[in-house]
Amino acid sequence: MDKKVGVGGLARKAESKRGRSKWDVERRRRHIVLVIISLTIVSALAIIGYGYYATRIKPWHQPIVRVNDRVLDMDYFVRMLRLWGVGQDPYTDVESAQSIAVTMISNELMRWGAEEQFGIVVSEEAVNGKIREIFGSEMTDKEFEQKYKEVVAGLAEGGLSEGDFKRKYVESEVIRTELLNRFGETKYPVDEVFPHVHIHAILVVGSDNATAVRERWSEGIEQLAEAFSASSYYPTTDNVEWVSMGLESSALDDYVFGEGSKEENLGRISNPIEDSEQSGSFWVIQVLGKEDRPLSYDHRDVLIGEAFNEWLDNEKKPEVNEVINYLESEAGYGKISWALENV
Repeated sequence: MDKKVGVGGLARKAESKRGRSKWDVERRRRHIVLVIISLTIVSALAIIGYGYYATRIKPWHQPIVRVNDRVLDMDYFVRMLRLWGVGQDPYTDVESAQSIAVTMISNELMRWGAEEQFGIVVSEEAVNGKIREIFGSEMTDKEFEQKYKEVVAGLAEGGLSEGDFKRKYVESEVIRTELLNRFGETKYPVDEVFPHVHIHAILVVGSDNATAVRERWSEGIEQLAEAFSASSYYPTTDNVEWVSMGLESSALDDYVFGEGSKEENLGRISNPIEDSEQSGSFWVIQVLGKEDRPLSYDHRDVLIGEAFNEWLDNEKKPEVNEVINYLESEAGYGKISWALENV
């Protein structure tokens, strides 16, 4: 027999069903609201986080220079600016910052070339030795330790560490010294002799002045140098009269080691010879002798420096190394401005 359900029972069941439905709807509504609130908070935090990253973190990773596969970024650049004291003079800071970027390239090329071509690896001992050398051998060890502590403390006040000082300055000086030593040993050994010429010579601006110098040669180099504001002359104020090849321009070398040093031309005063490096300037030269001699210490240092600079210039060629200076791009000035604001 079928069980009958009264009207009251149906009403109660309907009310119960309708009550659960309202609760479900309310619960779903609350859940949706909570989800929306959560998403809003997450989105807001993401926007804030991205803004912080974009303005406070990302700029520090902007590339400044690249040498082969190594990129030196804004953080490195700003630390170099601090180390070299850039950021104190608004009239010269931009130019100084550009020079620091070039220095970064040169330092990296030296590091790369020293290791790849000469097998030079910088040791901690060499770095510490160079630091001691920088402070001077006349200091006692106790004085040096005290002074070095003061320097490290000063670096910290400027936002730099001892490691910054060692890696970004001292290591480069160690490498430079090692490279100069290698060039000296291979190209200009101390115990070898090199061709020299004994000369009296003067470099003046303008062919007319050079002609006048030639006509007044008997007055003496010192008087002529003063009268015509000579930019270079021999004998020098230190009485240097013997010169080796490479100390002056190729125009002087070509004459004094060529036509001018032939036996029949010794003692003759040359006609004005235009200089190959200073446009509009002219040499007047008298070659008095020629012989092989050891290099003086000063001349040897100059020639070693020239050999080093020639090597470094060659390393900067695109066919030798990949070198990019991002400060030379359209965004370069903006990067410099940001760096100077954060020194």
